[in-house]
Amino acid sequence: MRRTNFRLVLRALACLPLAAPAAAQTTTVISVPGQPIQIIQSGGVVSTTSAAGTISALGYAEAAEEAEVVMEQAGHPSPEATPAEEPKKTRTKRAEKLRGLSFDRRSSAILAAWSKPAPVLKTEEAGAEEAPKDDKEAKKREEAKAKKAEENLVAWEMESLQYRVTIGDWAAVGAYIAELKKDDADDAQVAYDRILASLVQGPRRPDDVSPQGQQFIEKNQFAPVDIVRMAGMTPGELKKEHLASLGQLLRLAIDQGHRPETFAPAWKQRADAPGFPFGKRTLAKLFVAAGEAGLMDGLLPAVDEAVAADDREALNLVARMCLGNMA
Repeated sequence: MRRTNFRLVLRALACLPLAAPAAAQTTTVISVPGQPIQIIQSGGVVSTTSAAGTISALGYAEAAEEAEVVMEQAGHPSPEATPAEEPKKTRTKRAEKLRGLSFDRRSSAILAAWSKPAPVLKTEEAGAEEAPKDDKEAKKREEAKAKKAEENLVAWEMESLQYRVTIGDWAAVGAYIAELKKDDADDAQVAYDRILASLVQGPRRPDDVSPQGQQFIEKNQFAPVDIVRMAGMTPGELKKEHLASLGQLLRLAIDQGHRPETFAPAWKQRADAPGFPFGKRTLAKLFVAAGEAGLMDGLLPAVDEAVAADDREALNLVARMCLGNMA
């Protein structure tokens, strides 16, 4: 259906010849999108016409079409062309539980986790119960059992995930995220994002410690290999915020005594290799996020190549590398 610029219709109607000035004449125009225009004049005279026909009769048809083209080019689609908003996907119970998890990688927590067996899935023991009175009651009992079993399963998954992260069993954590991705990609992404966010945030600091003593509080422990394995667990592409979080964890590992010269050369050689989660560009961004921009040597194109390719991101990283080497 052709859309019409109703402002032009009103301008056109204003040019209509008026009746004799014997009595005041009133003209009312009723325009509803998608319906013919009704013109009600004093005396009860009602005429109905299409908007395009009215404009064409007064010589404004071309102007109306041009106005429609201008509106479309300006980014004002018609109501018929506006896509309906997709309903927001409701969060699963598993996603809600994942968002509330906290992870602990302090040395004391790691030792405590290693001293205990892995969490076990709880199952409801079948006890003696009265026979259901009818099919409705039997169905209700079955639904209650299924709901309880699902709750136990989710609780076991959350407890197991915390346990595996604490002991650094990244292969099991990655396998769990991969299983989540098969059923619900959103749940898998929530799990991965929450693990990184919680580990960056660290355990809650006690309130009774003075500001001078905060630096001596126990922190999460990481080795460079932990960073590589956590990067490999991602259910999708490593995004900017993921590299920022991984960079902070790498910075923590370096501050805890893992010197860059012990792992950076090997990482550079493996960049873009199958099975290694970082390419040259992403590895360079990781070093920047870790505050080690000087380690990007060998990962970036030459300045002339970056200029010829208009690779401004590379030029920015080169500038950061130079500043890092001067520090």
